Amino acid sequence: MAFSGLRPESVGNYNGTDGIRLGDLRELNLETLEFEKTPTILVIRSSLSKAKHQYFTFISEEGITYIKEYLMERKNNGIRINKGISIAYP
Repeated sequence: MAFSGLRPESVGNYNGTDGIRLGDLRELNLETLEFEKTPTILVIRSSLSKAKHQYFTFISEEGITYIKEYLMERKNNGIRINKGISIAYP
């Protein structure tokens, strides 16, 4: 939220059943956990949009660093990284 200007329910819905997933970070290479470009694009799916339409925003270099560190920690703890994993809820 801090780095892309999103509303709370764009990051994840109120009951925690849907949120931003790794697949929404289109420029993330899941094998290397590296981003193709900085800033990177984050796609907000219509199911998370207040107006119910898909749109995109950007995540800065600082936000990318936090995401990469979080994913490395999860990977080191034995959690398999794939497109369906939520980045908003552990």
